[in-house]
Amino acid sequence: MMRLRILLLVALVTPSACYTYGPATLESVPDGAHVRALLTPEAERQLLVNFGVQQGRILSGTLEGRMGDQLSLTVPSVPMGTGPGSRPLYQRVMVPAADVLRVDLRRLDPLRTGVVVAAAAAVLGGVIWESLGGGFLGIGGPGDGPQERPQGVGIRISVPWR
Repeated sequence: MMRLRILLLVALVTPSACYTYGPATLESVPDGAHVRALLTPEAERQLLVNFGVQQGRILSGTLEGRMGDQLSLTVPSVPMGTGPGSRPLYQRVMVPAADVLRVDLRRLDPLRTGVVVAAAAAVLGGVIWESLGGGFLGIGGPGDGPQERPQGVGIRISVPWR
């Protein structure tokens, strides 16, 4: 059971640790790229009024394209559930390019990716070593046998005799 929890944790952390956001110009961002855009307060209000999207001044989503001076972004809007496997519904919104103060582009970070891959390989190697009977970090090899445990519970009560 512990092995399954470790593998699940590694599987959840691995994709998120490989990316970082860096500043980019609006013209250099390709269609289909995942971006974070810092919006003006007026653009934030318009998104709430027109589309019901409330993410604050930083809007995260995928740049779908440009239509004149408008940007088309697909953003998460409403969560479909509250469980661990729930995903949000996505909505396409239009934002004036003039209302975008800064754009950050999601990029693969080679250092983080290397560290995460090395950590995942070490955990996977440890799980394989343990499952083949090698014990984990020198604890419990194949010839150690069962651990001795004290049997029963002892309770001491003092009773004065007169």
